[in-house]
Amino acid sequence: MSASVDIIVPVYHGKKFISNCLDCIQAQTYSDYTVIVALDDIKYDDTIDIIEHHKLFLDNKLVIIGQTSKSNPANARNRALDYCHGKYVCFLDVDDTWEPDKLEHQIVYMIHTGIPVSFTSGWWHRDFGTFYMNSSDITINDHMSACMFIWSSVMFTRSVLDDVRKMYGYVFDETWPQCDDGEMLIRTHEHGFKFGVLNMPLVHLYEHGDNLTQGNLWAPNYWAAKAWWIHGYRWNATRHICMGVLAVVSEWLRVRKYLREWRMIWNGAIRV
Repeated sequence: MSASVDIIVPVYHGKKFISNCLDCIQAQTYSDYTVIVALDDIKYDDTIDIIEHHKLFLDNKLVIIGQTSKSNPANARNRALDYCHGKYVCFLDVDDTWEPDKLEHQIVYMIHTGIPVSFTSGWWHRDFGTFYMNSSDITINDHMSACMFIWSSVMFTRSVLDDVRKMYGYVFDETWPQCDDGEMLIRTHEHGFKFGVLNMPLVHLYEHGDNLTQGNLWAPNYWAAKAWWIHGYRWNATRHICMGVLAVVSEWLRVRKYLREWRMIWNGAIRV
């Protein structure tokens, strides 16, 4: 088995997370990879100093694409894609981590199945508990409108991303401040690329006060609703709008923390 992988890590204000992120990549049992860090506003904190002292950088397995201004995740991902040369491309948010055998299992799965886009199961660490997100929650070929994406688990063949760029002139829509990843996946699915799920818990997704979607109860649901609506999933768009309204009202009534826990159980994740 031999297939090179490009790992894209968009970073802004990542000082608290970057060491753990890079450490989990360095610990991978599969070693044929290059890390591409798309770093926004390099003067914001000393994130770049931490990166330049990490073993991945010193071993020439990491490339930094820095800029002095702040953009958004879509812009950072598009810039990083220009530096990808491997057969596969995967994405890891700076505040998430992988199990050491994540790349190895996913590469084997994609080679053996021929699947061009794949996800894995994983753990969602929330402020009220840890949940196991199993494959049935992120299977998307037959029930696209009911899916949940673990973005930091995704792996593409680079040819898929090249095809998406040819179709639209871009891969990620930079006019979207968030949810650009989900919108891109919907477009990819609509053009007939088959998605697959490796039902192994290989990713850790963390919820904390510095998440892009935290502290804003309306925006995440609005942008998710827009993504579903423009692609014809009217019911799912309406559901997200209702969830946004519910989040705002329940926060005002000081009952949101109870509704959040109920919603997580209702979505079918398993508390551990």
